[in-house]
Amino acid sequence: MAQPSITMRLTTLCFITILYVDLTAVSAYTPHFRPHHLRSQDMTGIWKLTHQSSLLPNVKSDDNTSEEEILLSLNEDGTFDRYETSSELQDQDLHMTLGRGGSWEYRDNKLFLAPQRPEDADPSKVHDTLLAGELNIKVSDSLVLEDKVELEEGNADGEVKKEDNNNAEIDVHLSIAQGNISVGKFMYPRKHKAFFDDPMLFKKSSVGSFSASQVLGNLNARLKSEREEKKPVAKYHKKDFHGRKFYLTANPHPVDPAYAEQDKRYDETKVLHHMQFHTIDFHKNNTFSVIGTEKILRGRFGLAGEKRDRLWFQVSLFGTGRSAPGSVYSEGRLLTHEDRRGYVGKVEEFQKNNSTRYFITEGLYYYGTDLQRALRPDSGGVFSLQEIDDEAKEEEEDYGETDSEDCADENAWDEEDAFQ
Repeated sequence: MAQPSITMRLTTLCFITILYVDLTAVSAYTPHFRPHHLRSQDMTGIWKLTHQSSLLPNVKSDDNTSEEEILLSLNEDGTFDRYETSSELQDQDLHMTLGRGGSWEYRDNKLFLAPQRPEDADPSKVHDTLLAGELNIKVSDSLVLEDKVELEEGNADGEVKKEDNNNAEIDVHLSIAQGNISVGKFMYPRKHKAFFDDPMLFKKSSVGSFSASQVLGNLNARLKSEREEKKPVAKYHKKDFHGRKFYLTANPHPVDPAYAEQDKRYDETKVLHHMQFHTIDFHKNNTFSVIGTEKILRGRFGLAGEKRDRLWFQVSLFGTGRSAPGSVYSEGRLLTHEDRRGYVGKVEEFQKNNSTRYFITEGLYYYGTDLQRALRPDSGGVFSLQEIDDEAKEEEEDYGETDSEDCADENAWDEEDAFQ
């Protein structure tokens, strides 16, 4: 058996070494502190910055120098400014530099602060300052509101009943243990989209360090009701349409006069207006049927939209076959491909006698089966659904009885009239 060559052995050894390094890096990575858990809007709020070094280049700090603190407000538009009660700037490096405001950015779990230059400074002599630091995340339990605490019933001592809740609320506190303060010249203008790209500074020089903590922010200053995004409430449900009958009126779009003039074969007097009028029944199995004299149209219906206020129903010609269980198909000797329509419209309701509600839907109809994905750009026409209320049903029944009575009266034999 041939021995492997030296090149093959080195290649295998390099592959094993690279694989071992990658696995080591993955095992050392802590999932709880992944940077993508935080968003840029989580940085907004009030921050307290502390430092003991000088912000000027080539200036060494003394051991007896007192720490300087400043409160900054990080705004949602990517800017920051000083958050102080007094309007005058203190005679300190930190206040003189950061007190003018500037821009901030959150990238790769790091927070960047770029203060503004002095307005009256010489551009050739002034330097730019950049503060950057990696964020630390600390999680703690949230405070419980007093009005949420209930007393245990039947306890004379008034002991508080503690509920065992595994989904307890937590607060997230952001901080920077040791950030870096650098000076130099910004590579791009402040409004450039690559302003915060690395490297930001030309002739970068480190002049000190700082620490920061978020005093008030989105992750530690809102109640549970404010943090939870309110899900849209469904306005209607499929069961609201079960057992209801509607008048369906479909009217195609009119012909564009500009195209009609260019078409030599177009004759407006011979155009057939394909206006359709049917009665449609919605059933409890989320299907519908339109029963005509020569064909029966069937299909499924549902609700769309965030508020579930748009009704759609799709005619199915063949379904999945007559032998398949649950298949919905249309039938009739005059059934054509033009019957394969989809209808989408907004649902409106009105009440009658302050008790019963009736639905009216107006929208567009399309050819094809694209309703579940997106609306087709070119619709075939407009349609309307108007529910048949109880009074209309009674009128239809009365009308049918009246017709039969009239016919009976006309055919009745009147002896007195016969001899006149």
